[in-house]
Amino acid sequence: MSIVAELLFFISQSTSPTPAPSPPPSPPVGGKADVDYGPRQDISDEVKRKLDLVESFYQYAIPIYNPLL
Repeated sequence: MSIVAELLFFISQSTSPTPAPSPPPSPPVGGKADVDYGPRQDISDEVKRKLDLVESFYQYAIPIYNPLL
């Protein structure tokens, strides 16, 4: 069995089906939509900025790396 097939088998065995995500709320007028940062809502603005930066990089990188997978 190839390594890729083994990895796919492992991933298929270790993941459980997840419910469909709910649609995001509409952004407020003149601003950015509120982001759910998880159970810790009291994180600093610097951490929120870094998380937003990571999310924007991820959204940018998906179309680039998706054909390579």
